Amino acid sequence: MTYLERLAELAVVAGANVQPGQVVQVTAEVGQIGVLRAVADAAYGHGARFVDAQLRAPVLQRSLVINGSGSGVRAHLGRRIDLWA
Repeated sequence: MTYLERLAELAVVAGANVQPGQVVQVTAEVGQIGVLRAVADAAYGHGARFVDAQLRAPVLQRSLVINGSGSGVRAHLGRRIDLWA
């Protein structure tokens, strides 16, 4: 088991206490995709029903702030929150 896999296991077991059947939400930036994958693998290994992995790019967030429609963003986030429930 690599250092990254052990770290992800610690986050899933001790940090988030993932239980079978749970939906897990994980957010990472583009440069952290390896961490995101390791956490998703560990969560599924502990019985997560679904891992909602969100990959963020600061450049795209800037575009959202400058150009995004407030109501469209709220509607999208509302759908994501419904998934977590």
